[in-house]
Amino acid sequence: MEARYADLTLPSVTLHEAVAARRALLAKGRQEINTRAIVGTAIAQRKLVEAQRQAEETRRALAALNKTLTETGLLRDEFMAVLGHDLQRNCSWCTGG
Repeated sequence: MEARYADLTLPSVTLHEAVAARRALLAKGRQEINTRAIVGTAIAQRKLVEAQRQAEETRRALAALNKTLTETGLLRDEFMAVLGHDLQRNCSWCTGG
């Protein structure tokens, strides 16, 4: 019986991440799935989840700021001008989206 050593150069992933990555690779039609492919997919999925979490955190913070500005009577445009925010940019907060 052959026992292979684990590749210690790869980052650690949880069992849940590895299973989800394997499923994603199978769904893409990958025939040969190795440890590097699983770990790479798991890390990519982890980055996507983190980016989504940060976007949600930013959206909530901006919503809270907008609520505070509305309650205190400050105009959003005046506040953003004080901060030096470029109101011509197409950001979702400036456009109300």
